This record gives sequence, C-alpha cells and structure tokens, in this order.
Amino acid sequence: MLLTEERKVEKPVNLLTDGGGPTIVRQLHTFVPIPGRLAMADFAIATENLDHWDACVEVLAEVCRTITFPDAAAA
Repeated sequence: MLLTEERKVEKPVNLLTDGGGPTIVRQLHTFVPIPGRLAMADFAIATENLDHWDACVEVLAEVCRTITFPDAAAA
C-alpha cells in the first residue's frame, strides 16, 4: 500500500539556516505486510525539495526492493 501526502508547513524547522517562510512538504509511505504476523512495516521518505521528488521516490523504491522475508516453511 502506498500513501502520499503534501502539506503546507507554516513554521518549518530548518536545522541548516535561521528562519524561513512557509514551505510545502511531500511525503510517501510504503506499508509492507509482514508475513505470518498481524503487523506492517512502514517505510517513508519526506522532502520539501519537490524538484527532486522523483529521485526521492526512487530511493524509497530501491530500499523496498531489498525487503525479503524468510520462507515460512523454513522457519
């Protein structure tokens, strides 16, 4: 399951500079069900650098491509 949200942040916290006005932050969550459990893993990425959104999505996609679970029969 994928969830994307975009939100205006009126008073952003910026650790690299002082001040700054409102900004838009976009985030993506990928929920991965864990086999054999009533649980999910949430992998997420967020950025206010919307010009690089596609690259951020690809980073999260690469992380998700590494997800594996042991075979239930072998456990």
